[in-house]
Amino acid sequence: MAFQSGATYGYNRVSQNQLMAACQFIDDITECFKHTILPSNSLLQVADYGCSEGINSITIFSEVFSKFRKSSKNPIMITHTDLPKNDWVEFNNFIQTSEKSYLKINNVYYSTIGRSYFNQIFPKESIHIAYASYSMHYLSAKPKRNPGEYFWVFPNLITQACKDMKQLLNLRIEEIITGGYFFFIINARENINEDPSLSRYSFNVIKKLMDRGDVLPDEFTNFVWQSFPYHITEIQKILQELNGRIEIIKCEYGKILSPYYSEYLETNDIDAFEKKITDMIVVRMKNALFSCLLRSEEEKMRILCMALDEIKLTIRNEIQPFYQDYIVVILKKIS
Repeated sequence: MAFQSGATYGYNRVSQNQLMAACQFIDDITECFKHTILPSNSLLQVADYGCSEGINSITIFSEVFSKFRKSSKNPIMITHTDLPKNDWVEFNNFIQTSEKSYLKINNVYYSTIGRSYFNQIFPKESIHIAYASYSMHYLSAKPKRNPGEYFWVFPNLITQACKDMKQLLNLRIEEIITGGYFFFIINARENINEDPSLSRYSFNVIKKLMDRGDVLPDEFTNFVWQSFPYHITEIQKILQELNGRIEIIKCEYGKILSPYYSEYLETNDIDAFEKKITDMIVVRMKNALFSCLLRSEEEKMRILCMALDEIKLTIRNEIQPFYQDYIVVILKKIS
């Protein structure tokens, strides 16, 4: 079970960065579908690992299924998975009511499974297309910081992340049929010795609170983000260990300007930019922050509000380009 065992409530409202990054690869995902060899009218089994509240997965698959339908009438069964405490009510409401839902496409069916993907979820050799958008970077355990380690990425975290990625890849490869495809996109950092730009709105502000005594050093030692921003060389090294089992179709680092920042450049509306950044940070940072604070719930909320005030000051003092860094990987199972 991932150490973030609770749901990330509000993800549908604050996941535009991840969606924009994944949308660049709709044609690549569609090609995986087209190259999956199936008898006429046989069922195409698709697995979506880490669907959260649904908006990104459903948006992507609506586009992919529509494109795939132009060349194939095979029935599609997609199974969305996430933690048991995921907001499944929000997910099912969205898929039933959204104009973006793929349920309008003929001969497409879905189901959901509430289980950690650190377990085997599907039978061996049962999935034709596996997909994971911004989920494979979540961790199974929280490593300890050593004294003086104040950044997002630190040595014990790298060790934990690489161990987890190996486990997750081996589980998914077991579940995919020979000849099947696995697409995943994850958080990344451009430079191996630097945190991604999101850190100015997360780790940097909590470090400021520690420096002035609002967060205790022992608490900051346990302030660990639930996900890891991989460097491309770390992923390449892990994939090399799977040589003979997979063919690497694509493994690339990239980054895009956050849509929040792009919108600010067009409108110059700093209030809207500030609100979108703080809304996003509340959703993405709350679990990590609350789990490290040895305080009452009231005190935890007070610290979170202080962090948001620091983020607002950071924005007002100097707006800098804000990127969504990613690594995209497409694998084909060959044995």
